[in-house]
Amino acid sequence: GGKPYFKVHGPPGSDYTYNLCQGFTDGKCAGDVAVCQDMNGGNVCGRQSAAEFVVNGKQVTLNYGGGDKVSGGQRVSNVTLVCDHGTLAKLEVTAEKPRYHYLLTLTSSFACPVKVTTGPTREPSTTKSLRRKPEETLSLGSILDIALLVCIVFYFVIGISIMRVKYQATGSDLVPLKNFWISVPGLVKDGAMFFASAVRRCVYRSSSQHYESV
Repeated sequence: GGKPYFKVHGPPGSDYTYNLCQGFTDGKCAGDVAVCQDMNGGNVCGRQSAAEFVVNGKQVTLNYGGGDKVSGGQRVSNVTLVCDHGTLAKLEVTAEKPRYHYLLTLTSSFACPVKVTTGPTREPSTTKSLRRKPEETLSLGSILDIALLVCIVFYFVIGISIMRVKYQATGSDLVPLKNFWISVPGLVKDGAMFFASAVRRCVYRSSSQHYESV
């Protein structure tokens, strides 16, 4: 697995590692790990495969289940997203409450809601007044877009850092999986040509059957 993006100190006197969208390896924590506590060589406190967005009014929380088994259940983590336009990404572990239930706060400009306003609309013919539609609040789709954007930023930041520090890459070689990204246009073209060929075969077969029946 990859490396965790965040490593912070928190209760009860432990270090915690965290990745928002991608699994990592840290001691005994390996696979699709989201949150890891460094005690006992590594305790999995939540997994990517058990992540769930919870929206309560203006508060958005990422809940991670599927942690290591403990007496009475499993370790779980709740990451509250906090908007701060002046912060790229900052993680804090605020509490373990109740036991084996970890509360974290991720402060980032990517967690800020995007308000969408619409232009004025005309009332029915009985009135000439113009009123503005109320502003739309942050939707689940916008939240998922924000999460995807954060993942993309983390992917390139971590990937470029590894290529630079570990492999001493420069220029375009800094892009992680460079050959894959170069091949994407060709793969898209091949897929489109294959699909078009399949459609033509289906149309030809249908036409042939029609003429034979006539």
